[in-house]
Amino acid sequence: MPKVLLLGLFDTAVATARCLRPCGAKLIGVDFDPSLSGFSSRLIRPFLIPCRPEEEIRAVHFIIDVIKAEGGRVIAIPTSDQFVLLLSKYRQAFSPYADFLIPGTGSVETVIRRDQQFEAARQAGLMVPEYVSGPADCESILGRDWPFPIVVKPSNIVEWQKHFRKKGFVIYDPGELAAVLADVNAKTSCYLVQKVIPGDTTRNYEVNSLYLPDGRLIQHTIHKLRQYPDLFGTATCIENYPDEALEAMAARFIRQNSLFGFTNIEFKYSEADQACYYIETNTRVWL
Repeated sequence: MPKVLLLGLFDTAVATARCLRPCGAKLIGVDFDPSLSGFSSRLIRPFLIPCRPEEEIRAVHFIIDVIKAEGGRVIAIPTSDQFVLLLSKYRQAFSPYADFLIPGTGSVETVIRRDQQFEAARQAGLMVPEYVSGPADCESILGRDWPFPIVVKPSNIVEWQKHFRKKGFVIYDPGELAAVLADVNAKTSCYLVQKVIPGDTTRNYEVNSLYLPDGRLIQHTIHKLRQYPDLFGTATCIENYPDEALEAMAARFIRQNSLFGFTNIEFKYSEADQACYYIETNTRVWL
């Protein structure tokens, strides 16, 4: 019976457990936040990491002790960006106890930072939304004639999550932008302001991929029909949507940045340009 360690116990971990449990996998999981849904799942035996996320060395030792107590090696699957970064930074410590497939540390750090993602996407020939990085350009942001609504979102998702539970802020007028920037600047410098590609959830597509060390790339594309919340949410209704053009764009980005393992790449179709814009990449399971 394979033993699987889920790193992170948000909803993604529960969905992953639902897929793996019928295969006979023994599932354990760890996280810092006891309020997450994985702690109440009947499919996962959860362990609460007894320290703050900033105490990385202590967290690594605790996770390794959990693995040792299980006896034998485990398959480690990170289900959140926070744990992708932790597993990447301390891969040498985890390697004697766990099997895992994730990108190299440099690639992970590129993807963790949304502004670096956008630049990497540009280099891969993909179209990206107009954006400005904060806080150095704060005056430029406030003085710009933005086509509202716009979004204020993390440039570094792991750093952002230390201060905010929300994925980002949708802004509808200049006054609201000034108020949100004042709040965000007081807590973190890791953010960007981005133009919204017009259209509802049905314009969003995701290419989910598994890139193997032997060069094989397995892909599956979905079309979002609904998500909640609508602009910054989790998909609640999708359909299969094989699309060679989208998969080719995703493959180019994945190979150029050596994103081994699981990736989830989101695009949004713009009616005005009749083109798909790159939105973001997550280097983890996409369930």
